[in-house]
Amino acid sequence: VEEEANPAEIIQKLKFIGKDGRGLLMIDKDLASRVFTVPAATEQ
Repeated sequence: VEEEANPAEIIQKLKFIGKDGRGLLMIDKDLASRVFTVPAATEQ
């Protein structure tokens, strides 16, 4: 569920700031600071 929330949250922020350059820079900075975590393998 969290995987689905991330893109929706980003889209909501982009719609909110519109074409404001400062807002885009803030979102870019936030996205650049994210760390990718490899999902744990599930045993079947």
